[in-house]
Amino acid sequence: MNELLGTMYYVFASDEDKRWGDHAEADTFHCFSKLMSEMEDLFIQTKDHTASGIQGRMEEVIRLLTRHDTEVSQVLMDQGISPSFYAIRWLTTLLSREFNLADTIRLWDSLWTDTDRHTFLSSLCC
Repeated sequence: MNELLGTMYYVFASDEDKRWGDHAEADTFHCFSKLMSEMEDLFIQTKDHTASGIQGRMEEVIRLLTRHDTEVSQVLMDQGISPSFYAIRWLTTLLSREFNLADTIRLWDSLWTDTDRHTFLSSLCC
């Protein structure tokens, strides 16, 4: 979760208006708390096999991949590459470990403005 927290803090602390930057820790805590409440099903074992749990969300990514790029999907299946090798990290860190900071911030700008973040994130993962 440090990838999420660190990225948020960087954005808030780098604000050009020092008055806003002075509250970076509090703003980061608030936004991180809200984000974790949105994502909590990914981290609750009893929800793993629900649509909002980690298994359900990984299955959504695989369904999208199969629909949009059957060749890549088939190669992954043929080679026995489980989505748990890549999709768990992508979904739980909102792709922040896959891109440099500037690209992550740009990506998150789009992610936060989408009213259906979960579907948008699955599409990005695909």
